[in-house]
Order: sequence, then C-alpha cells, then structure tokens
Amino acid sequence: MRGLRELILHELAYSKRSLWDLLDRCQYLLRDFLDELNRLYDEGLIGADEGGLYLTEKGKSLIDPEYLKLKSSLCEACMGRRISLNEKFKDLLREFKGIVKGRPKPLLDYFQGYMREYDVIARVALMNYYGDLLKRDIILIGMMTY
Repeated sequence: MRGLRELILHELAYSKRSLWDLLDRCQYLLRDFLDELNRLYDEGLIGADEGGLYLTEKGKSLIDPEYLKLKSSLCEACMGRRISLNEKFKDLLREFKGIVKGRPKPLLDYFQGYMREYDVIARVALMNYYGDLLKRDIILIGMMTY
C-alpha cells in the first residue's frame, strides 16, 4: 500500500487532520486505510490527540518538501472537472503548451485527435491529488478520441 501510506503522510504534512478528512482524500478500501493508519501509528510516524491525527518528528523526516509544493486541490465549482491547478501546475501547463506547439495535426482518417493542453495537465494534477506521482517518472504517449 505504498500509495496509501504516502497519501496519509503527505496529507498530514500540510496540517493536522481528522480521520474523516483523511478518509475523504482516500480511494482505498476502508479496511486497507485503517490497517495502514495503525501501521503508521505503531511505527511512530503519526500520533493522535483530541484535535486529530498529526505527523510525529519521525514522520516529518520522511516528507520531501519539494513534493509539498505540488499540492493539488479539488474545486467544488468547476463544472465537474473537480481539480484546480496551483502555480506549479500552471507553470507546467505553460511549459507543456510550448512543447506541443509543433505536434502534427491529427489524421481524421484514423479517428485521431488530441486532448487540450489544460485537460492533460488537469489529469496529471488529479493523479498527483491521489498520490500517484510521488517519486515516479511518467511519459505522455498520446490518446485517441472518437
């Protein structure tokens, strides 16, 4: 449950959270979530008090400060997109727009098309929101649309 472990640790790196706040960010089974929470507590990486769950000093030592700069958040007023881009992701969007300027036109004979640049970066931000990018390299190969 590497992704779940990292998700919990990084959420607590931003601030103290209630169990319910953490559950809201989690797409894992409740059983797996609670098992991982107990492991983190047993390892001394997180603590709990009446105010919620928090990182211990030992837990804080595992957090990469660079990763925290890429905080993604969900937008309640985005017409269903559910993701908003912070400044780092906006920088990434500007860079990506420059990269794709010279891409070839899609061939309609093959039902080809490409996604808008914003949509690609929003998907990357969503992957980051769920903790799926940490210490991973990704490559965008392409996408067919119909």
